[in-house]
Amino acid sequence: MSEYLLFIGKIENNSLEKACIQYLAKQGLVERKKFRAPTGENLNWITVESNIDELCLMSLASIGLFLDHVASMEGYSDSIEALFKTQFKHLPWYMESIWLPIPFEVPAIPSDKDRDYDMFIGSCQSLYDNLKKLERSPI
Repeated sequence: MSEYLLFIGKIENNSLEKACIQYLAKQGLVERKKFRAPTGENLNWITVESNIDELCLMSLASIGLFLDHVASMEGYSDSIEALFKTQFKHLPWYMESIWLPIPFEVPAIPSDKDRDYDMFIGSCQSLYDNLKKLERSPI
């Protein structure tokens, strides 16, 4: 059975780190200048240690059931329909997700020519807020 792993630590892949920085720059959360390193208070996550910890949250099947449950709570037929319409934008809708320790509302799905699948960039704080809102929702 496939597992859904949560890795805590530095983003080891340079293209993923670059995609995160580009997204944050577009949102005005960091400053990027040509031929210079990005600057701003929202870049502390770049300097953390590698592989701080790893958590096995659930199986992929459990994640799928959870997302289908969220979709049905919102009145959608399944998680595929909910993916584009949900108010819970920071949940693990994608196979590869990065949650940065920076508060922002609108997550990103950057494209990368080196991957044949979508990657998600979200906010840890917004993920927490989404989960708390779900916890308070009537089931």
